[in-house]
Amino acid sequence: MLRSFDALAWTLFPLTSSKTLLKILYDMDTILNTNQQFMLGPWIESAKVAPLEEKSQFEYNARNQITLWGPRGEIVDYAAKQWGGLVMDYYIPRWTLFVDTLRECLINNSTFDKDKFRQKVFTNVEQPFTFSKKIYPVEPIGSTLHALEQIYETWRPFYTSNVAIYRKLTKKLKEKRMQRKKKNGKRNQL
Repeated sequence: MLRSFDALAWTLFPLTSSKTLLKILYDMDTILNTNQQFMLGPWIESAKVAPLEEKSQFEYNARNQITLWGPRGEIVDYAAKQWGGLVMDYYIPRWTLFVDTLRECLINNSTFDKDKFRQKVFTNVEQPFTFSKKIYPVEPIGSTLHALEQIYETWRPFYTSNVAIYRKLTKKLKEKRMQRKKKNGKRNQL
């Protein structure tokens, strides 16, 4: 994705790796939600067992701990989790904003402003998530096996069409490594 951006290949950028990344994240959220151990709901609900006057603060703390780790994102992603619900409502919006920002930069022929983006993602995604009161399921959604079968059928054509390309690239990388090793070995002998 970044190579497409760096190469200013804006016509390819939104059609290739950025869409693939987001599709993978949606599938990741689906599979995570099939197992209670990988769901956001139980974590949030466990925070709500606090006394009534502290319930809201405990829920905020539970969301903040796994995302911003501080009111202003002092240590973003310090305790990051890959949980169903969290991927959908936190990571996908962050990645979508990143991809959209890169696309805008390419279209407008402008540079990526890391600080401006950081503030935008904090304001539009991260902070709102920590204050959200959205209720997440606590019981698994669907069958893990069924979700895996669907994901396999979705990604099998992608894998099989790219496996030849991957093998060629891997072979070239191995050859380059071997050439470097030989070159470095000759230097060390001198």
